[in-house]
Amino acid sequence: MIRVAILAQTHAMRLGLRQLLGQDEQVEVTADAGSPAGLSDWNIDVLIESINHQEEGFQAFEVESLLRDSKAYPAVLLLCDDPGAVQEYANLPFRAIGILPQDATSEEMSAAVRALNEGLSVGERSQLEGLLESTKSEAPRLALDRSAETGSIESLTPRETEILQLLAQGLPNKQIAYTLGISEHTVKFHISSIYSKLGAYNRTEAVRIGAQNGLVVF
Repeated sequence: MIRVAILAQTHAMRLGLRQLLGQDEQVEVTADAGSPAGLSDWNIDVLIESINHQEEGFQAFEVESLLRDSKAYPAVLLLCDDPGAVQEYANLPFRAIGILPQDATSEEMSAAVRALNEGLSVGERSQLEGLLESTKSEAPRLALDRSAETGSIESLTPRETEILQLLAQGLPNKQIAYTLGISEHTVKFHISSIYSKLGAYNRTEAVRIGAQNGLVVF
């Protein structure tokens, strides 16, 4: 079960989000509030925050401060129609980040929550890159436990990063080789190196660790 909390300024918005998420049997809304007070005590996997600058309410720095006081960093899903507004949240200490429009459907919301729970970021590349770039310095601290146990993640080469992104898209080795114009043997060599540097045992784990460290954008 994925534990979710909703942070929205109006009761109507919180109720609407509860109804949308209630259609997914794997999601449980354990808390909702109109202010971030008490956020550090919530035991959740994903925080959904509705951003509406037309209404007076809490500020990004308030949410950031409380998240830093929490025992575990949740993934964060921002609901916002203003691309510029999300950049105010660049300093949030998140495990994974997602951005959806305010009118996202229940299917989109559910898919985003599930992906975020797996450590995968969700949203348009142009918006996500700005957020992930701002938080790369915190990435090792937010990585999976296995990465933390093995120390800081070793830097990937540009080619390895490129291949990791293609792995995240679900491409098989043969297709990756064709896309990059290299041999399948070379692809396997790079993937082996990626596994070693990230401390991963398979593709899924490599993509998840990469996403949590800002190396993969969805």
